[in-house]
Amino acid sequence: MTGPQRSSGSGSGGDDWSSAVQWVWFWPLTHGAEISHTEYVRPDMAVYQDYTEGCLTFKNPTHHNNGNYTLQASNYLGVASGSVYGHFLDKPFEGEAPPPRLDLQLTSAARWGQQADAS
Repeated sequence: MTGPQRSSGSGSGGDDWSSAVQWVWFWPLTHGAEISHTEYVRPDMAVYQDYTEGCLTFKNPTHHNNGNYTLQASNYLGVASGSVYGHFLDKPFEGEAPPPRLDLQLTSAARWGQQADAS
């Protein structure tokens, strides 16, 4: 997941172009909690001459990380945001896994050494 992260500078006339950027996670239990750097999630950024790139990196994500991720950027001009749904894994099923099922359909049969009917 990429997008601008943090940028600062000044425009003509000494305007302050500093901006605040945050990744926000929307899931039933979080209700828009800001994402900070942890052992398993890392918001990174790279500042270039006239723009900033960002990336949200996950280490071993699971179904607990599924949800809507929104990047919110703001400065004196206003607020911009973009969202993406991250689906990493399905929730594990309860109980034992059912045995694998192999569906076969018999279309013809023959005795050893004979040809099967072509019908």
